[in-house]
Amino acid sequence: MGIMKKLGFSILEAIQLQPGSTRMEIFENCKTVFSFHGGWGDFKRMLSILIADDLVDRHVNPDPGLDTFCLTVEGISLVDPE
Repeated sequence: MGIMKKLGFSILEAIQLQPGSTRMEIFENCKTVFSFHGGWGDFKRMLSILIADDLVDRHVNPDPGLDTFCLTVEGISLVDPE
């Protein structure tokens, strides 16, 4: 499996485990739970792609560091196809 595909699934699974997490919390979960060794830049790019592909929903907060993320119906069906 390609690195970007692996990172995408790690992000989706991290969001599924803790919906409503901030971007930094998701990044930390990817590093600890899913052993992601990529950088912050790769993570932000992939999260943006997942948002653009309508797999992740971003809940905007007036403080950009506190925006929260959750899976859309499409994201849930990709991570948990049952």
